[in-house]
Amino acid sequence: MLRHIILYLFLLGGCHAVSAQDATDTERMAVTFQIMGKEGTNGAPQIYPVEYAVFKTISKARNVAEQLNRATIKDGYPGGPEYEAELLRNNVKLKKAKANGTFIVRAYAGQGVMVYVGEQAFSTYEVKEGQTDYKDILEFKIDGTHTISNTDVIGKRKVETIDIKALPPVDDGLYMLVPVTFRLRKGDVGNRSRVMVQPITIDCQTEDTVDFVSPLIYEGNEYNVVQNRRMDFDYFKNEMDSIARGYVSNHPLSDTVALAVDTMLIYMKKDASREYRFSYDITAEDYTHCNLHLTKAAGSCNKYRLFKFLNLNGVSADLPLAEYRTDAEETMRSVPRDLKLNFLVGKSELVPDSLNDVRLEMLIKEMKDYGDQLMRIEIEAYASPDGGYEKNMQLAKQRGQVAMNLVMRGLGRADVTKGLKTHVYSWADVAKELVSLGEQGKADSVGHIAETGGKSPDALMRALPFYTSHVEPILEGMRSMRCVYKYEQMHIMEADELLEFYHKNKSRMLAGDKGVKLSDGDWFNLFACVNDSLEQDTITMLAYRHMTAQPAWEKIKFSQYVANRMAMLQLRAGHPSTETLAPFVNLTTSRSPIFIDGVQVNRKEILINHIMAYYQLEKRDSAVALLNFWFAGSGDPEVQELRNYVSFKENFLKYYMGRLDPSMEDSYRETEEYVLNSFPDNRAILYTEARAYMKKSNTECRELVNAMSDENAKKWYLLGILEADDESVRDVKDKNYIPLYLAFFYKSFEIDPDLRLTYFSEAHVNDELRQKYKYRKRDIPRYRELLAEYLGEQSGANGDDDDVSGVYDDEDTN
Repeated sequence: MLRHIILYLFLLGGCHAVSAQDATDTERMAVTFQIMGKEGTNGAPQIYPVEYAVFKTISKARNVAEQLNRATIKDGYPGGPEYEAELLRNNVKLKKAKANGTFIVRAYAGQGVMVYVGEQAFSTYEVKEGQTDYKDILEFKIDGTHTISNTDVIGKRKVETIDIKALPPVDDGLYMLVPVTFRLRKGDVGNRSRVMVQPITIDCQTEDTVDFVSPLIYEGNEYNVVQNRRMDFDYFKNEMDSIARGYVSNHPLSDTVALAVDTMLIYMKKDASREYRFSYDITAEDYTHCNLHLTKAAGSCNKYRLFKFLNLNGVSADLPLAEYRTDAEETMRSVPRDLKLNFLVGKSELVPDSLNDVRLEMLIKEMKDYGDQLMRIEIEAYASPDGGYEKNMQLAKQRGQVAMNLVMRGLGRADVTKGLKTHVYSWADVAKELVSLGEQGKADSVGHIAETGGKSPDALMRALPFYTSHVEPILEGMRSMRCVYKYEQMHIMEADELLEFYHKNKSRMLAGDKGVKLSDGDWFNLFACVNDSLEQDTITMLAYRHMTAQPAWEKIKFSQYVANRMAMLQLRAGHPSTETLAPFVNLTTSRSPIFIDGVQVNRKEILINHIMAYYQLEKRDSAVALLNFWFAGSGDPEVQELRNYVSFKENFLKYYMGRLDPSMEDSYRETEEYVLNSFPDNRAILYTEARAYMKKSNTECRELVNAMSDENAKKWYLLGILEADDESVRDVKDKNYIPLYLAFFYKSFEIDPDLRLTYFSEAHVNDELRQKYKYRKRDIPRYRELLAEYLGEQSGANGDDDDVSGVYDDEDTN
């Protein structure tokens, strides 16, 4: 029988007794513990819940461990009176570790850590000088003296008669659909009793209880009438009462019928960015007594995510390649960089500041990366109008020359040309900036003084009531300095030469060989010459790697095109990232598009794909905020396509749960059809992943999935989901049996290794099945055989015996 094993780490705070002369020499260390467990010698290491405390000495830890071990054996079950008494006598205060079994304590060398493992064994550790990481795997004896009870017993009524199915929820980012499924035998409850079901929300990262889902209340008719009369209470007159909200009036308890509950509750996540699981607190009572009570955990934090594989070609927006042409004659590229050096007021002498050194070192390292391609260094020094033109011009030149000397000194003997540009802003420029900020009245005042204040208007400007709040920040921004460095691009090949080079060196490029290089213009021409969609995906990945490897890559115009193509590829593959387009998105303005340092940001296409990444990651609150920020009131057709998809996701669960406003049902059906028809595979994907809600049979889903391309990793993943359904109802006694669904998942991982992470965080394969049939790297040859049998082939499914990719070289797991 599978045992659930709970790890307790006990550490009680204290400190070593030290002499006066060495007290200052001893420092507490931050010590990290990670403790795992396994059943028997051949058991797989697993993470279990951990509690801990710190003891003054290792001897104290060992002594308490021995006392608690004796008390636990005497009780015969965990948490008994003898055990609790020993905790109290020894003043042991337990703390919970993180969900992954790790915790950090601050302790002196010599302090002790006692570990109580799954009510089966104790162990202790001594904190040693200089050792700050403790990792261990504790073995539990399968024939241990203690057993774990999953239920509480109140009175003489044993609650294991409650048959609860621990089912994972559906998570659509903003809402979670919480399943509540259990059964009470006939006679456990009846006409004179009440059953209360309280789902409890638990944070997967902290294991803290964070919220309560609305309860479910089932009552016998007689109980309901008597309680209303005795308590002067009526559910229907108290709709805001928490119990009244959960009362299920059409499902009365009966003396002659079992209570079978199989329903769903909708829970709005407290924090859309967090992961949650649920436990259930179930109580059955009569008029005066609680007859039975059970708290049941609801399995792992795995979730159903129904929309991750949908291909949204109709929504994601491509950029026109022609706009990003890189011509062969453009052999120089400029990269502007702000040079933030702090000078003494009114002087060209640097302030003694380590930040000056850090900023220069970063800039110089960036330029050195170009090697011989670095061609020219230009320093641009600017000054504000306050203080007089001649004085400021002279100061700007002096400071620019100081900056140039520092940069050239850092570059050493670099063979580059150099140039110095200076500019002094006028008060008219200040007035224009105020206008751009929407301060026309203040701009008029500044402009008037500039025209009538003579050669020295500074004093009059400083007398303005808004000088400190509005003028000074503008002046500060005008006192800036930039370093613009220029480097030579590589030679751009002709089309025939380029295609020959690419096909000849493609394998080396995929392997990451840095000796094979193409210029930006070459990558542009590859996109223009190659029409095959799969080959374009490969070019996209390689071009993205090339662009992001360059210093200041986000300043290169062509990078935007490549990053957008990469974002669209990630969306199609089901692996979106909000980082891909982040360099080309600016959250400080809703003006779209704009230019910052010569780089265009907030292009409509970029914003649409960026928002789609948030939606595919189920970060729906962020996606809605961004959509409203940039596109509020927009009638653009491409934006409307995005809104259609948003509407679909917002209303899918509500529609199939029967909770959508009837006036919106026609509109929802239209958006659903739009999503299903936007890509040929979408119907197979959505029907399969949402079959329980859309009432689609496995047979219907399998026919659609089989029509997908064998080269599509999603096909095999979806077949794995459907086959796991069939596997869950089979009763196979063969200990060496390996189910076909694992072979399907293996095939999907082989095509797209990232799907392996998706598999281990999803609930389409339930926890019981995962435990029974673990996905193991040692079984991969058998997976291949099963695939060959499924496909009717004589050899391996891949047609070769290549070694398995290194992505599988980890430990066996579920």
